[in-house]
Amino acid sequence: MTSLFATRAAMRCLPAALACALLLVLSPAASVALAADTPPTGASAVEDGRQALAVQRAWDRYAELSSKNSAETADFVASASDAHFEFLRDAALYAAPEQLRRIPLSDRILVYLFRMNFAPKSLKRMNGRALIKTCATDGWCGMAEPDEGEEMLGLTYVTVLGDQAIGEYGAPTENQFQFGPVFVRENGQWRFVYESLAADSSDALKQQIADTGMSTEDVLALVVAGLNGKDGETPQMAVLDRAMIEDSKARTRLNEQWPKYEQFMALRGRALERKATQGESQAQFLLGALLYSGAVPSVVAQDKTRGLALMEQASDGGHLRAASAMVEALLEIRPEKGQVVPMAQLTRLARHSRRAAEGGMPVAALVYGGMLFNGAGGLQRDCQQAEEWVARAEDGGIPFARNERVWFLATCPIPAQRRPARAMELAAYMVENAASLSAGELDTVAATYAANGKFSEAVNFQQRAIDKLEPERKRTREQMNERLALYRRKQDWVDTSNAYAEAEE
Repeated sequence: MTSLFATRAAMRCLPAALACALLLVLSPAASVALAADTPPTGASAVEDGRQALAVQRAWDRYAELSSKNSAETADFVASASDAHFEFLRDAALYAAPEQLRRIPLSDRILVYLFRMNFAPKSLKRMNGRALIKTCATDGWCGMAEPDEGEEMLGLTYVTVLGDQAIGEYGAPTENQFQFGPVFVRENGQWRFVYESLAADSSDALKQQIADTGMSTEDVLALVVAGLNGKDGETPQMAVLDRAMIEDSKARTRLNEQWPKYEQFMALRGRALERKATQGESQAQFLLGALLYSGAVPSVVAQDKTRGLALMEQASDGGHLRAASAMVEALLEIRPEKGQVVPMAQLTRLARHSRRAAEGGMPVAALVYGGMLFNGAGGLQRDCQQAEEWVARAEDGGIPFARNERVWFLATCPIPAQRRPARAMELAAYMVENAASLSAGELDTVAATYAANGKFSEAVNFQQRAIDKLEPERKRTREQMNERLALYRRKQDWVDTSNAYAEAEE
C-alpha cells in the first residue's frame, strides 16, 4: 500500500547529492559567518557596475602582462601580496619538509624555484615586491599565452563588496558558482590578490596529478623543471625538500606567520549572500541548502528556518533542484506521534513536488503521484494521473514505484479509474519475486488478487504480509488484518483513506 512513510524512504537518495553541492560552493576548511548583505540600489548600483568593469579591465591587463612575462605585471598585484611572497621567501629559507607539505602545491612550487635559483644571502635581501617581479619576468606565475585561436581567460562577472571584489570565470554550473580571483582597491586602483587563487590552483593541480597516475613528487619535479626552463634537468626533490638554512626559531616563526588561505572563502560566502539577496535563484538554492542542511558546519552555521525560506524562494523562481530539495525538506518535517501532517505543509509539498516532477525529477514524481492518489494537499483525487506520474518515477529508476502503480490501479475508490486487470499485469513481476518483497509490497499483491476475484491467493499473500511486518507498526497491522478478514469473506478492498491525513505510528 502507499504511505507517507514509504514516500519518505524513497527520498533518501537526495541528501548525498545535496551535500555534494554544498561542498562545491565553499571550502570545508573555511569558517564563514553569513549576514544579510544589502544589495546596492540606485546610484550605488551604478557605481558598483562601474567598479566591476574596472576590476575586469585590471584582470585583463594583469593576464596580458603576465602572459608576456612583463615586469609591469607587479603593478596589478595587490601590496597585500608582498607579505605573502615574503612568507614564501622565508619558507624557502627555513621550512622543514613537514611544513612544505602544508603549503598549497602552487605556492610550494614557488618555494622550490626560490631554492633552486637563489643563494640564501641573495634571497634574504629580496622583499615581496621584488619577488613578485621576479616571479612574473621568469614566467613562474601568472597566465600562460593562449594557444592560437583561443582567448585569454577573462572574468564573466564581478561582485563588488566595498573595497573588495571577487570575479567569476564563467556562468554558474549546476552545483556551484565559478568564483575565482579576489581584488582589493588600493589608491583608487583595483589590484589582484595573488594568494586568493592558491587553493584553487592547487586543487586543479592535484586533479591533474591524479589523472596522470604519477606520484605527486614526480609531477612536481617535472613542473619545477619546466618552469625553470630546464626540461632536461629534473631536480632532486629530496634535496629541494631540505631547508636552505637550519634555524629552529625561524621555523617556529613560520608557523606563527602562516597565511590564512581560508579567508577568501569567507568572501565567496559574502558574494553568494549578495546574489541570493538580489534574487538569483541558483544562489538562493545553494546558500539555502548550506544553511538548512548544516552539512558543513565549519563553513556555515545551520539555520534551518532561513535555509528553507531561501530554497523555497528559489523553487518558486523555477529552480528545479531547489524544488527537489524542498520536497526532501518538507518530508523530513514529521509530526509528533499521534499527530497528522499540517495542511499548510501538504499544500507546499504538492506545489514543489509538482514543479520538480515536471522538471524530470523521479522521486518528486513518486511523491506527487502519491498525493494525487490520496487527494492530499488540496489536490483532487485522481488515480489515473497518479499512476501516470508514478510510472515516470519507475522509468526514472525508483524501484518502489511499481508497488505504488499497482496499488493505485487495484484499490482506486473511483470506479471509472479502477483497473484491476492492468494492476494484475503489473503485479506479475512482483509475484515472480515474492520471496524478496517487503510487507507493504506483499500487501499490494494481496489487494490486487482480491480486486481480480482471486481471494485464496489474496488471503495467502495478505497473511505473508502480516507475518513480515515489523512488530512496532501496530496500526498498520490492524489495517492489514482488516483486509485479511475481507478477503476471507470474498470481498475486495477499496482505498478511500488519505495516507497523508493519518496520524504517525
